[in-house]
Amino acid sequence: MWAMILPAVLFLTAAALPAATAVTRGAVASPHATMHELGIVQLTATLRPERHEQQHSYAPKIEMNAPSAIRAESLITKATLPAPAITAGFTAGHENGQLPSDAAGAISSKYVLQATNAGFLAQDRTGNVLSNTSLEGFWHDPAYPDGTVYDSRVLYDAGADRWIVSTLYDVKFRKSTLLLAVSDGGNPSLGWHRYRFLVDPTDVMETDLARMVFSRDAIVVTANIYNGGGTQSEIFSIRKSDAYAGLASLPVTVTPAYIFDLVPVEGRDDSALYFVTSDVYLGLTIYKLNGSTLTGVGSAQAVANTTTPGNTLICRQLTRFPGDWLIDCGYYQVGNAVLRDSTLWVVTQPYRTSPLRSSVMWWRIAMSTPLHVDTGVIDDPTGKTMYAFPSIAVNRSGAAGIGFSVFSASIYPSAGFVYVDPFNSMSVPVTVIAGAGENSYSRWADYSTTQVDANDIDFWTTQTYSLANGYLSANQARGPLWATWWSQIKAPAVPVAPRHRAATH
Repeated sequence: MWAMILPAVLFLTAAALPAATAVTRGAVASPHATMHELGIVQLTATLRPERHEQQHSYAPKIEMNAPSAIRAESLITKATLPAPAITAGFTAGHENGQLPSDAAGAISSKYVLQATNAGFLAQDRTGNVLSNTSLEGFWHDPAYPDGTVYDSRVLYDAGADRWIVSTLYDVKFRKSTLLLAVSDGGNPSLGWHRYRFLVDPTDVMETDLARMVFSRDAIVVTANIYNGGGTQSEIFSIRKSDAYAGLASLPVTVTPAYIFDLVPVEGRDDSALYFVTSDVYLGLTIYKLNGSTLTGVGSAQAVANTTTPGNTLICRQLTRFPGDWLIDCGYYQVGNAVLRDSTLWVVTQPYRTSPLRSSVMWWRIAMSTPLHVDTGVIDDPTGKTMYAFPSIAVNRSGAAGIGFSVFSASIYPSAGFVYVDPFNSMSVPVTVIAGAGENSYSRWADYSTTQVDANDIDFWTTQTYSLANGYLSANQARGPLWATWWSQIKAPAVPVAPRHRAATH
């Protein structure tokens, strides 16, 4: 049904999607607990099935009028700035039987909080561990069966000094539930109010790949919904005042969106809610939510030579054993999006041709009428080095930091970072953490996270890298395949914008 609706509206500026009926239902509270108390709960991890993000049909087969999108005016391909300095770094979580990693996290002036499919880890800003609990332990509620937990996200609300986390849950692909928790205060090791929201009371649909942002007044989560015959997204909105009050039943407003993989935009300077999505032509479409109606703001098309690959199992890695141990580099999704000072920054992962390879692309879109679009790409034209699973953050100077995974036959799976200044110049990539061994499992990650520091200038990124004992031999038990790493990156001083001198005659 959704594939039939989309073509007529997707590229029409100011066109609205079919009216959706927003419904408000209550999320049920679980017992209040501290992370230390939740970490005591000992549960056997339920292995996350390969089916998530891998065996669904991602993009509906849609015929769209791609030329009607605004073409990017520039494409930055060469690094002209030196690599930024890494000022701190320390290990965070590591695999304990859960694959892939899915590194999420946030930072405050005192703490860092990370979520992976292995669990939640609270640390101070030098890496000292404050508390550590598995996802199963953190979300355990004796009133409900323990199931599969995955796709966690983390936010920090500096204005309220609160942490917000979300996770998806199901029991053998049934009982799809959005889990949401809010901390009592600024120390993530202390108390948490936890909630469970059944996404589909009829228990027909599956939920996957959640994203989370907050606006001035609301916590907003989007997720992909699979009903066996098609895909769409749903928008879950929770008033921050309700969440922080620790209510026994938390009101959640659900707005269906007839779009696949709708990504909420982190907005620091606009009370409106914006969303972006990437289409099968690897362009972007921007939406604005008015009540329960999504309105198309505009569309943008890159100038880079990109494609939608049929096979994403193409990223190579160094290995001590015979054969190519290929890594699945994921699909062409939007990593995340940030709106600052009327400029929308988006990071995506296109595949480029001749040779086929995975790259990282950033979009810098001035929210004017019409849109003004510039792009840049982190790419190796030879295809020897590939980049995947990017995330972006934007500081108060209008500069961006981009973290990502790095794959090559000459290195173990590693993580990198690029700085983009306010004038769209790109730095040389810097390795934030080098892999130490091969990865024997094709799934690597679905996303990473990059954040602006508490000073709103520097950057932090949490990325996945491979461990030395990830594989010993075919007949020996292995150690963890992956770990995650926090890196603090110092933003270079922003130069003064060049001024043009008047001509003299």
